[in-house]
Amino acid sequence: MATAQHNSGLGDRLRNLKKVTGRSLDALSVLAPANDPFRLDTPANHKLGEWFAQQMKAAGYLRYASPAIHLRGLHYVLVTRQVRRPDGFAIQK
Repeated sequence: MATAQHNSGLGDRLRNLKKVTGRSLDALSVLAPANDPFRLDTPANHKLGEWFAQQMKAAGYLRYASPAIHLRGLHYVLVTRQVRRPDGFAIQK
């Protein structure tokens, strides 16, 4: 019996499982491709995640003693900083 190789990313694990089982990504996914965290593990989304972390650090929200912030608050942090994502998408109200 073949075993899936252990990789670090969720997407890598799903793709390896696809190889081992011969099943499709759709058959192995629980959520829609646009919402499934295993399917969102891509180089492009990693780049957006790094950009997001940089924005939060620049705004002072990724410190150990920082207060909790609601997701809407994160949106307003980005809007007030007037930033664009690495893919050119402008963060707007």
